[in-house]
Amino acid sequence: MREINGKEHSYNENIAAAIRKFFENDEWRYDFNEEEGVFKCGLAVHGKLGDVQLVVTVGSNDFTCYHILRIKASEDVRAAVSEYITRANYGLKLGNFEMDFRDGEIRYKAYDMTCEAEEAPDEEIIRRCIYVGGAMVSRYGDPLLKVMFGFADAEEAVAEAEADVDDDSHDDDESSEADLEDFEDFEDEEDDENDDDDDDDDDDDNK
Repeated sequence: MREINGKEHSYNENIAAAIRKFFENDEWRYDFNEEEGVFKCGLAVHGKLGDVQLVVTVGSNDFTCYHILRIKASEDVRAAVSEYITRANYGLKLGNFEMDFRDGEIRYKAYDMTCEAEEAPDEEIIRRCIYVGGAMVSRYGDPLLKVMFGFADAEEAVAEAEADVDDDSHDDDESSEADLEDFEDFEDEEDDENDDDDDDDDDDDNK
C-alpha cells in the first residue's frame, strides 16, 4: 500500500518498479498511471490486426497483462466469436481470450501471482506474461477476423489457427513455448526496423 497525494493506493510498488525496469531496459514507449498502477503501450503482432493495446495492471501482490484488440465484435457476431474464443482457450495454459458481451471488446489476459508482498517478479516472468498475449493474438487473430466478418465458422477458424499444432502437443507447453520464441524473434525484428527508421530520421534532420 502506498500513499499518493494523501490517498492510499493498493498496488505493489515493488512489482510496478520491476515492470517499469523491464520496459525501460527494452526501450519501450509507455505511459504509467501512478495513482492506479497501470501501464499502457502498444504491441505489434503478426497478421492483419497489426498491433494491440497492452495494459498491465498491478495489484497488491500480482499483475495482469491485457492485450486488447483494436477492433470490437459487432452484436450480431458475438455468439460466434464467443464460440471461437472458447474453442481457442481449450488447452491454453498461459492465459486466455475474453470478450465483453456488452460492447464486443476482445482481449487476451495473462496473469502472474507474486506470493509475498516484498517480492517482485523477475524479468523472465514479466517478459512471458507480456509476450504470450502477443503470440496468441498472432496465432488466432486472422482466423478470428474471418469469424467476425462471416468468412468462416468458429470450428473451421480454430482448426486453421491450430493447423501447425500437433494434437499431442496442444495440451502441454511445447506449442506455447514455440509461439513465444517465434514472437520474440518477431519483436526483435520490429525493434531493429524501428531503430533503422529512427536512424534514417536522424540522417534527414542532419541534412
